[in-house]
Amino acid sequence: MGNMLRANDIRTKAEKLSEENQLLFEEVSHYIYSAPISSRQANQVLAEIIAEWLELEQRRLPLHVQKHSVAAYCQQRLLGIPKQPAKLKVAQALATGMLILVVAFAVQTIVQFIGFFDATVQATKFSLFPLVLLAVFGLAGIYMVHGTKQKKRANIWKVAGVASQLLAVLLFFTAMRLWDGLLTVILDFPSSLLFLVLSVVGWFGARRLKYVLEEQQEQTQGGQMPVTLPPPPHATATLKNTQEEAEKQNNNNS
Repeated sequence: MGNMLRANDIRTKAEKLSEENQLLFEEVSHYIYSAPISSRQANQVLAEIIAEWLELEQRRLPLHVQKHSVAAYCQQRLLGIPKQPAKLKVAQALATGMLILVVAFAVQTIVQFIGFFDATVQATKFSLFPLVLLAVFGLAGIYMVHGTKQKKRANIWKVAGVASQLLAVLLFFTAMRLWDGLLTVILDFPSSLLFLVLSVVGWFGARRLKYVLEEQQEQTQGGQMPVTLPPPPHATATLKNTQEEAEKQNNNNS
């Protein structure tokens, strides 16, 4: 994969930039990480960018990337980078959802633990049915949006996927209000702790699945043509012009 760095290594290298370029690089990082590519691909792109920016600063050459042109610059750098497969998108969404459950059940466990010392704290009813609806229709919608490879049906599946995600949100709130008696459990301290443990296990499982899918994507790409990152739009031209001017000056001196 070439110049592969972790996010912490990239941040460390970014600190060597000037203050102005550090702020600019931060905006570029936000854009790249929000793009529909894996975190490893994003780190690959940012590693290439930071290496080039550091070289340009050492040569005292301008970056020709300004705040208003960050989006265009990033889009140029993302050309040729394959998008994340649908399974990886679903795994990421599942990991995020499990993390939210971890936080929710952790808070509930703490509240129920306080109940040992405060008699006013009572066990609460909790319905799993809204979460089931949200997970089924939401994850199915994500897969439909990103899973189709047939161009003729792509738009149809994307519309169906978006509709499924909107339906998931609608059913979630409807179930909380009208069907909160289905799949209910009593959350006291033992059950809250149990759901917390299950949520943590689910979160680690989803993260592991995400990691495996990223590995499979890299292996698939490794067997194909390697991804070549395009040079920055203006830096190459600037470097070439500077070299030509230096050669002319040397010829005049001689």
